[in-house]
Amino acid sequence: MAAFANRTLTTLMARWKDLSVEQIAVSTVLARCVQIEPRLQRLAHTTELKDRTSMQRELMAYSYKKRTNSDRASNEPAKRSKQ
Repeated sequence: MAAFANRTLTTLMARWKDLSVEQIAVSTVLARCVQIEPRLQRLAHTTELKDRTSMQRELMAYSYKKRTNSDRASNEPAKRSKQ
């Protein structure tokens, strides 16, 4: 486990050496959000989020889309079960 942690840390430091602290923080937060909500993987892999504002804008759009889809589902009449 120590060797894996060391390789991971070295890789991250090498890749992130040219990034700002805000970009690293956005990447970390987005990685955590993907663990909580797996449907955000597409957003994480297809959108380049470089700052807090762009991250918040994308996540708010995602939340709005999720909310409108759930509203539509709740407005549909309940189907009767087959007996």
